[in-house]
Amino acid sequence: SGFSDELIRTYGQGWGVEQNHKVRYIRHTGLAYGSTSLVGLVPEMNLGFAFICNNGTTSNPLEAIGKKLIDMYLGIQGPDYALEALESFKESRRGSSSDESESDKTEDPCSLPLKSYTGVYHQDQFGDAVVSLDGDGQLHLKLKAVDSAMRHVSGDTFSFHVDGAGHFDLTFDV
Repeated sequence: SGFSDELIRTYGQGWGVEQNHKVRYIRHTGLAYGSTSLVGLVPEMNLGFAFICNNGTTSNPLEAIGKKLIDMYLGIQGPDYALEALESFKESRRGSSSDESESDKTEDPCSLPLKSYTGVYHQDQFGDAVVSLDGDGQLHLKLKAVDSAMRHVSGDTFSFHVDGAGHFDLTFDV
């Protein structure tokens, strides 16, 4: 039992909505370099909360605290959401290695030599992203707190890792 036995999980104009057999949990998270937040509402319980944290990881720990709080208000012993968040974090870290097994290699090669992807890319909201070749001849991305090797996925798409958040794909428009 606990909040994990949800019946519905959806998206409502910027708000995530989950519902189980007891309550509806409406939430919105925010992530910016150096901080993350979670606002949660449970209308059936007249409950609302906000968590603001000075780290740059995803809100999984905040989600764990929010769901535990809901379970406490319901007077039930739900699953260990914090342990689930920790296991999810560990799993994302296991995938952060730049080592690539033979089975990970793609059959769809880059359309350009790796050097062609290097440079400084600017976006007003995020600032400058620097893509360079590291000493091993592999692409590397530096964007604010992100400092990651880039793994070729397919064509002009590469994957990079953000600590605590997992892998993200980046496709170059060539």
